[in-house]
Amino acid sequence: MNRRTASWLALALWVTSIVALLIPVAYRVSGHAVAGFGDQPGSVYPVVTVLLFLLSFATVGAVLASNRPSNPIGWLLLASGMCYSLGSLSILVGEFSTRWGDWLSNWVWGLGIGIPATFVPLLGSAARSAPRSSSCKRRSA
Repeated sequence: MNRRTASWLALALWVTSIVALLIPVAYRVSGHAVAGFGDQPGSVYPVVTVLLFLLSFATVGAVLASNRPSNPIGWLLLASGMCYSLGSLSILVGEFSTRWGDWLSNWVWGLGIGIPATFVPLLGSAARSAPRSSSCKRRSA
């Protein structure tokens, strides 16, 4: 995949993630109650934390994926952010159709949790295959 295609794909996935995240937030802010999405007393802090988490995962992943398309960490961050955004959208979908909301919610949260579990092996293999710089060689000698 060339760099231009990767940039467009990363941007499209990022926009999809942000829209999937903002739809339930806008629905909740407009005065509608959504069970499980900030409807408990004192639940504003977890909602803000989740929003910041999702925005940071999706944004950092999109920036990494568009600048370095060959680096899998950016794509994994973007995919994880998108899964969590779809998970928050599944809460709203569950208000209208419990079958589709439950179906989406069942697999997307697990996928969002499982994707970051691949970071450690990827980072370990990247550290082993990275060439040592000449300044590191001089310091160790």
